Amino acid sequence: MANHHFSISNSYKLYRSLEPTNFRLLTIHPGLKWTPITCTLSGESLEKPLEYDALSYTWGDATEVAYITLNSIRTEIRLNLALFLQRLLRDGRVRVVWLDLLCINQHDAEEKGDQVSKKATIFSKARAVLSWLCEHDASSLYAYGQPTYLQHWDSLGLSEEAARDFAWNGFLNRAYWTRTWIVQEVAFGKVVQLFCGDDIMDWSCLRDMVRSCGVLDTSSVSDSLLASTKNISRLDELRRHILDHSATPPSLTSDEASPYTHPYLINSYLPTQCTVPRDKIFALLSLVSSGYLSYAVKPDYNIEDWDLFGQFYLKLLRYISF
Repeated sequence: MANHHFSISNSYKLYRSLEPTNFRLLTIHPGLKWTPITCTLSGESLEKPLEYDALSYTWGDATEVAYITLNSIRTEIRLNLALFLQRLLRDGRVRVVWLDLLCINQHDAEEKGDQVSKKATIFSKARAVLSWLCEHDASSLYAYGQPTYLQHWDSLGLSEEAARDFAWNGFLNRAYWTRTWIVQEVAFGKVVQLFCGDDIMDWSCLRDMVRSCGVLDTSSVSDSLLASTKNISRLDELRRHILDHSATPPSLTSDEASPYTHPYLINSYLPTQCTVPRDKIFALLSLVSSGYLSYAVKPDYNIEDWDLFGQFYLKLLRYISF
């Protein structure tokens, strides 16, 4: 979790301490298109929450910012998130959502560690996980079935097969797919919807489209595209495994129940990225099948990265030696 800077220096104006079983939800109030966004924060019980959606997104360029009104306070957020919030309001309905930037007090390390440890539960209890892939480009237009894509690449003299490879390579290598945090966010969502520009695609649709277009046919795609599609396949397998075990609480604690040990997950998602290095560990904790590691390591934003990694690897060695 990165330290985001609000347009105010005193976060106490926005945040009050949370009870142990509580979290915050953000209500986004509808307005005219492209007018300033107005939101309110409220504390809710995680045991019996209101219906809400959980947002999954990339932070975007730190130099590109926008402002919203949050509990009557002008608050700075990154432009990429502002564009997503605008898209969510296009139907004119009030939206109740959870998103890390605003629903966690980023200036309180204790709260941040506690709320990060609850992320799997927050995403699993959401009505849906809404993923923001940013605005359209030529590759995403193809993935979303827009005919203008083929017209674009046909004008460059590319064959349909070459255009397909370019399209899927571009779409599946977007910054969103490189985030470590999306592994947990997508895996625990009962429903996952992928927003790109003004279009929406269900996760199952993406999976089926990739397969039906022959993208997973290893004999006909480039190595780069094959690696990207394997990432989607691996994430879909993890997601299906968690959904199959949805009767148990998030955090798979039995080695018999799951092959997803922390060493396996770290190795599988080593190429993914986090703004804060320690999040590479924290983002995968809730997916760990080993009871020892999932309880021995807790999200802690008070210690230095080098200290955390040292503690983690000592505990990992102890786990391996069991």
